[in-house]
Amino acid sequence: MPLLESKLEKKSVKYAEDIGYLTFKVSPLGQRGWPDRVFINMYGFHLYIEIKASKKKLRNLQIHRIQQLRDRGVSAYWADNFRKIKSILDDNVDTPSVSVKSN
Repeated sequence: MPLLESKLEKKSVKYAEDIGYLTFKVSPLGQRGWPDRVFINMYGFHLYIEIKASKKKLRNLQIHRIQQLRDRGVSAYWADNFRKIKSILDDNVDTPSVSVKSN
């Protein structure tokens, strides 16, 4: 039986925290369409995941926001099942952060 979006998010957060990620919910006031969650690994690498209930489609604005992030080199994904979320998290758990030196 497919998980509700809230249960899928809760399960994903628990898994992410168990393998060392920090995570927080994204909800900028007055702006819509951003991915649900940011996950930060032990090396400071950030990735964004839009979590959908099984078989739910992304809205056009969500597609646009994910593409905006990707165009800037940000790792942004969407997933509608735990297997896919787990795979994204596992694939990036050891990814180093790109350090940017400021002037």
